[in-house]
Amino acid sequence: MAAGTGTALSRQATTPSAPDTNLTTPDKLLLKDYRPTPLYKIPKTEVSKAKYSVIDMHTHSTSVHTPEGINEWVKHMDAVGVEKTVLLSCATGAQFDEIYRLYSQYPNRYEVWCTFDVDGFEEPGFTAKAVKKLERCYRVGARGVGELMD
Repeated sequence: MAAGTGTALSRQATTPSAPDTNLTTPDKLLLKDYRPTPLYKIPKTEVSKAKYSVIDMHTHSTSVHTPEGINEWVKHMDAVGVEKTVLLSCATGAQFDEIYRLYSQYPNRYEVWCTFDVDGFEEPGFTAKAVKKLERCYRVGARGVGELMD
């Protein structure tokens, strides 16, 4: 039995066109298991860091809430060539203040944006209140408005 198995394996290994009996049918194949074999033998270039630094124009602070986490993020940015990140905070008021306080330790690496608060949009005086909130965020350090929510 062992000799027969070894013969079958060695024959399969030396014959590239041998049919694979362990193939999964397309309706059962999961993307995580899909490993296509390239048909063409061409050079493969791995790029671990961009030749020119880039600006990440759209990111969020949803998973990084500590100075240590931000330090790690900056190290990763350095490793892959990201010069600056525009952080769309989706916040105003005290929540924006806290986010800005955390990221302002790297003023040349993060540009923090606030959001347009639409709470009470049907109430009289909404426009003036919303503008005041944006002006307040600007005074704190916001440099743009993004992630407009409805």
